[in-house]
Amino acid sequence: MEKIINLDINDQAFKAIKNGIKKVEIRVTTNKEKKDYGNINSGDIIIFSNSKNERLRCKVIENIWYKNEKELLMVEGTKYTLSSTKDFQTGVKSINSFKNYTQGIKENGIYAIHIKSIEVNNFDMKLKKEYYNSVIKGTKRIELRLNDEKRQKIKINDTITFHLFDDYNKFFTVKVVGLSYYKSIQDLINDYKIENLISNNITSEELTNIFNSIYKLEDQEKYGILGISFVII
Repeated sequence: MEKIINLDINDQAFKAIKNGIKKVEIRVTTNKEKKDYGNINSGDIIIFSNSKNERLRCKVIENIWYKNEKELLMVEGTKYTLSSTKDFQTGVKSINSFKNYTQGIKENGIYAIHIKSIEVNNFDMKLKKEYYNSVIKGTKRIELRLNDEKRQKIKINDTITFHLFDDYNKFFTVKVVGLSYYKSIQDLINDYKIENLISNNITSEELTNIFNSIYKLEDQEKYGILGISFVII
C-alpha cells in the first residue's frame, strides 16, 4: 500500500522538480531528524512543500541507497540530482552543507529517491477555528463550497491546503477523494450527516443560514453547490 510522505524542500529545488529538471531527490537519515528515508518505497507519494507553502505531488519510482555522496554522484550524475550546480566537487560540498548530513552519511549512507511529478493541483482554502478543529478531530470530512470558476478546477486526487483563518501559518493538507454537485445547499445537507459537514452541534437550518450568509442566493443558483470529500495526508 502506498504511503504519503510530506517533505520540505528549498525553493530552487522545488522549481527544478516542477520544471522536470530535477528527477532525483537526495536525502540522508540523521540522528537529529530521525526520519528513515530507507522506508520510502516505489509507488509511495511525496508531497514537497516550499517556503511559499506551495505543494508539489510526486510519485516514487525507486529509492537507491549509496555508501556516500561521491558514490551517489558518480552513478547518478549531477544533471538530474542537483539544482544548484552540475559540477561534481561543488555538488559534494553542497550535499555536505546540509545540517547533520556529513555525520549522517558516515553512519547511514545516502539515498537517491527517483521521482516523477504527478499532474495534480493544490488549492489553498481558509477554515474558521471550529471547522479547522473538526477536521483535525476526524469528524468533518466534507467541505462545502460554491461551485464557482475556481472550484470547478478541482479534480479527484488534487490536494487542498486548509489554513487556519486567523493564522495562515497553521495548516494541513488533504487529498480530494470525491466531488458531489448539487443545485441547492439543502440538497447537499440531505445526503450527509451534519457532523461530517460542519459540527454535530449545528442544525440543518443553522448550516443553511451560515452558507447563505457567505454566498449570495443568486450565485448559488448560477453555480450550484460543491461537496468536497477528502482525507488528511
